[in-house]
Amino acid sequence: MGVWRWLGGVVALAALAPAGCRRAQLAGMPDRDGGARLDVAPASPGATGAGGMSGGAPGPSRDGGPAADASAPPPASCPADVGRGSAGAPPPPAYLRACDAGLTPAASYTLVPDGAQRGYHHCGELGDVAGAVRLSRDGRRLAVVVAESVRLFDTTTWREIARVAHASEPIDAAALSPDGARLATSASYIGEVTLWDTSDGHALAVFPGTVAKSATSQLARGAGLAFSSDGRRIATSMGTIIDTTTGTSMDVANNQIRNGRNSDLWFTAGDTGLLARTMYHSGDSWSGVLIERFDAVTGVFQTGIGDIAALCGDLSQAVGVIDRYGTSNYSVSGIGLPTPTVELVLPLSMIPGVDWRYAAPVALSNHGDVLALSDGGSLLHLVETQHPAQELARIAPVAGTNVLGVSPADELVTSGPCGTIGWDWRSGRARWVQPFTAQTIAWTADGSVAVAAGPGALFRIWRADTGAALCAPPGGRDVTDRVFSGDGRSVLVRYDDGAAEVRDADLTNPRPVAPAAVGTATIATLANDGSAVAIWAEQPPASAGQTAPHRLEVRGLDGTLLGAGPIDASDRLYAATLSPDLTRALYASAGPRLVDTASGTLIAPGTLAGTVLGFSPDGARFALAVSDGIATFSSADGSAGPLMRPTGQPVLGGALSADWSVAVSSAPGDGGTEAVRWQTPDGPAQVLPGGLGQGTLTTDGALLIGTDLTWHEFSGDYYDTVVRDAATGALLQHFSDHRLTPSADGTRLFGDAGAVLCR
Repeated sequence: MGVWRWLGGVVALAALAPAGCRRAQLAGMPDRDGGARLDVAPASPGATGAGGMSGGAPGPSRDGGPAADASAPPPASCPADVGRGSAGAPPPPAYLRACDAGLTPAASYTLVPDGAQRGYHHCGELGDVAGAVRLSRDGRRLAVVVAESVRLFDTTTWREIARVAHASEPIDAAALSPDGARLATSASYIGEVTLWDTSDGHALAVFPGTVAKSATSQLARGAGLAFSSDGRRIATSMGTIIDTTTGTSMDVANNQIRNGRNSDLWFTAGDTGLLARTMYHSGDSWSGVLIERFDAVTGVFQTGIGDIAALCGDLSQAVGVIDRYGTSNYSVSGIGLPTPTVELVLPLSMIPGVDWRYAAPVALSNHGDVLALSDGGSLLHLVETQHPAQELARIAPVAGTNVLGVSPADELVTSGPCGTIGWDWRSGRARWVQPFTAQTIAWTADGSVAVAAGPGALFRIWRADTGAALCAPPGGRDVTDRVFSGDGRSVLVRYDDGAAEVRDADLTNPRPVAPAAVGTATIATLANDGSAVAIWAEQPPASAGQTAPHRLEVRGLDGTLLGAGPIDASDRLYAATLSPDLTRALYASAGPRLVDTASGTLIAPGTLAGTVLGFSPDGARFALAVSDGIATFSSADGSAGPLMRPTGQPVLGGALSADWSVAVSSAPGDGGTEAVRWQTPDGPAQVLPGGLGQGTLTTDGALLIGTDLTWHEFSGDYYDTVVRDAATGALLQHFSDHRLTPSADGTRLFGDAGAVLCR
């Protein structure tokens, strides 16, 4: 049994040939950027958002962007009286049964045996939104990419065989061998590929690669990974082909693929060709998603099509729109044939009825005869592929709808507030609806079973014929907020479904937080004992049309209002902290504000300046980082106290340990790249090497952890995380192109995708 899967982004799995394409039997991985977003408002020429359908390429979001709430009621304009199953789908194999007894979890993470010893290592997950799902050809193995790791399941017993992860690098892609016996995973920044045995999850081999060049487009993490049909070779998004029997590696066109963001790879033409779907860009201007063909034996580049391209299901044909603002051609190419050929080229000016400045092809029917075009606004136009001026039907999805791809039963599949829907190409009518939102979707080769990832569940598997669910384990929640108490002993976590909880710093002992406590407001800070939370709460505007003001509110976890500040005209909160007894709040909007939470009044208004640091352990004082050190003030009346700075050393601002015993500041005149550490209030200065001028000091003052923007480009922003010993400045660990948020005590680091790294 093969795997039918979508091509993601603005390109979907499809078939295209004058005589029709047969359905594909592929084993690839969906694009991490999610589907193609359909916006209601017309887009400007060339505009592109995260996964935008308005043109070009998926936008800069590295993890797809927010999905619709799977539990929200559907809009009134959604298709009505539509069943959940597809009449054209066969029943699933007998061994694919429902997981009524639940999943048997793996005991722990299995780390890549690459010999690296690191202070922090992958230890768990907080939030579990899957980035991709993979099925083996026989459907007996399921690989789920989640929290920078891969979870491997046996679908016949619903046992989790293993959870595999790198110690400190994200896993970006996974692929299952044609026989389902091996799982390949890749960490694209370090170029490393690991081969796993799917019977028990033990590592078979580690293939090292070339590290991406810092501060270049090579930092873009690729999701493409594919086995050849004989299972011997693996093509990677790093622009290499690995021979698993010899361990040797060949560069593809001088690693050309790595200079963009690759989202899929396929061997073709008897494994002599390699097709790649990659987003390239030029600075912050031009970008395009290209389908390229390489010689899989020599690595030589052969041909390509884009700026926006879609691929036929049997890998033989591709269709693309090229240079919409220049020569502007619509092209059909036999890109996957043994000898690539150009079959049709039409100037866009010859095609009436569609404004090609805004339009983009997003999917092709399985037989290649119908093409779906987004008009950059609220409509999908279904046109004849060989005669794109001939419109067959229109689909008008609601705002927030994504095009996911094409089912084996030849249905155009979308997902959004109306659920996940299969549409008829010729009539534009819905054939089936599943009542949840999906971000990626795949089918078995016979089309009998579908699997999807999205909000509300770790993954969802269902019968395509009846629509009945086979397995939907709990999960599918993304962490939107992590806020630590000032002493680092508690953390408040809010998820994308609106739920919130307070946990101990080690993430144990979760306690629910009532919706009335935080709602959708910005979470400002958490009380030291975890009993209360401060939020930046929107207030009714004075009159219609005016901007809504805010105020800082202190609420118990049950939602009880414990205190508040006055109405604040500022629309943004920068920082906040609470005194241990909750009688005082210190926050920064237009400037620092000290609030008596009982009376709701400002203390010493207009006299404070600096960056909010926090209250002393006894709550009697508070501190602000200022231009010549750390200024302290009385919590009772806001009067100025001693200025803390090291003896004989000028400094800029600073950070304090939770007990106020240790401070680290930047030395002036050097751009903040050198750090000075001292025992407060005025101990001797200790200059720390290594560019420690920026960072967060842990609550015990032992570590300085900084996250720095290292590279910006159209396809995303890239960050390094650096951990140093705050006493000596010694580098403890460096995470290249890996943005991690530290816990207040520095014992844990949290990845953007939900991974937890423990010290």
